[in-house]
Amino acid sequence: MFVVNPVSAGGRTGKRWQTIEERMIRNGIDNFSVEYTEGPFHAFDISRRAITSGYQIITAVGGDGTINEVLNGFCAGGGLFSSENALSFISTGTGGDFNRMFLTAEETDQRITSILHAKREKACDIVKAKYLSWKGDPSIRYYINVADLGLGGETCVRINRGGKFLGGFLSFLTAVLVTLAKHHSFEATVNIDQEEIFSGKLTELALANGRFFGGGMMIAPDAEIDDGRLDIILIEDMKKLELLRCLPQVYSGKHRKHPKVKMYKGQKIEIACDQKVWLEMDGETPGTSDLSIELIPGAVRFVF
Repeated sequence: MFVVNPVSAGGRTGKRWQTIEERMIRNGIDNFSVEYTEGPFHAFDISRRAITSGYQIITAVGGDGTINEVLNGFCAGGGLFSSENALSFISTGTGGDFNRMFLTAEETDQRITSILHAKREKACDIVKAKYLSWKGDPSIRYYINVADLGLGGETCVRINRGGKFLGGFLSFLTAVLVTLAKHHSFEATVNIDQEEIFSGKLTELALANGRFFGGGMMIAPDAEIDDGRLDIILIEDMKKLELLRCLPQVYSGKHRKHPKVKMYKGQKIEIACDQKVWLEMDGETPGTSDLSIELIPGAVRFVF
């Protein structure tokens, strides 16, 4: 089952997928079904129905947010993946950050053939997040790539409200620069695996299963999606000029050498903040802090 978000990438995904599907059928590949999303979190419903209907491989076609919705369809009701079901994706969205963990020289048709025949797969970690919805209600959502509080969360809210017409890199970079002008650090206490490792002011806190977020920023250079550990990146309180100087380094992972950047690994993380800090998760903005995170090792059979 291919779950296609036609409005992803400013509507380009819908047009691109039609061309891909027509070409697949001409080439005699017809052992698949397609459903198009019609609004926010519709991919969740489609994914859930596909699983209960017996589809074995559910493939998200769109951006990181579409992948996230399909993932949460697997996890509905607190249940986790069956070994009979597999998650996959065709990245056509604006940021495409999760896809950067799987970059290959394959054309799209080759990638789809590989997915349909499950040629490559691995047991991928996922992350369970407890947070507050925008209405202040306790909520649970799963993610597969990166979640963060602070500068990144504010930037993502601004992008999702204002559009991504400039494409991935420029949309995110422009939004970061605008956010920098208004951003204020927040007080937070961070516990990793029941040990307090930080209490003070933070500019950014990222909880990374994958390496990239924000349209190509390598926030977690050492992250692996199947190592059973989450990479936790703390960026302590920085002045705006200092942040501007550090920003280019994030694209190459060189920010790790900055004295105010701290990196840790763990499985369970608790973050308590002095205010409601906006949360970003796989490119989506579901709510605010406080935040409780748990890595679930090898939870999903991932086909790529």
